[in-house]
Amino acid sequence: MTGTQRRNDAALLQSELTENKSEMLNWFTAGDVYLLGRGYRDVLPFLSQLGFIAKMPPCRAHNQRQLETTDANEARSITMQRWAVEVRNEHIKSLFKFFDSRITYHNLLHLREYYLFAGAMINHFHSPLLMEMKTPELARLIRDRIMDVNVLQCYVELHRLNRRHGNWARLGVNDFADFPRLDRADPERIALSGYQVALAPSYIQDQMLRDDSTEIQYTSPEEPPPPKISSFLDLTPDS
Repeated sequence: MTGTQRRNDAALLQSELTENKSEMLNWFTAGDVYLLGRGYRDVLPFLSQLGFIAKMPPCRAHNQRQLETTDANEARSITMQRWAVEVRNEHIKSLFKFFDSRITYHNLLHLREYYLFAGAMINHFHSPLLMEMKTPELARLIRDRIMDVNVLQCYVELHRLNRRHGNWARLGVNDFADFPRLDRADPERIALSGYQVALAPSYIQDQMLRDDSTEIQYTSPEEPPPPKISSFLDLTPDS
């Protein structure tokens, strides 16, 4: 096993930018944004020293059960941005097989020019790659909500719903007849993505094939239900 094979992704990136044998450092300018996975956390200080902006989903602190709301929102935002980049990369690979195979060293010196040429060809001869619901308005919505309070979490904790005991019963067809009816766009807006919604039927089918005894249950709390909320002000405890 060579030294390169033993190093992780963070070490490889730092080595490549430091030695600059393939002139990769010349592809970027100060202020460029790196969208990275958590495996690159060790290289973040180095990228900052070079003047780059590194974005990585936050990690849980020691003994922390889950991310804080703002950190979780930040993680989702970065993941969505990385997903858009990956879609574009796969699109380029599907059109130019050169990028979908191992690239030899002598081609690395001109890789940036090849990539720019491929992009120019796509822009001129192909229709724009459009993603359903992926619009500037959605991007602004994500940015504006990233610091929002988790209203549902506050509601649950305020009324101690996570500490109540209930009587579980099988959910029938006629139960919750007054539950709001959602169209396909509603869960996509909640998840800010259609990916999970599209996979939901296959998840259910796989579960039913493995265990046809699966059923959905709901609980009727022993205590009277807490009042409904219409705004964040309703979450303030009674004085």
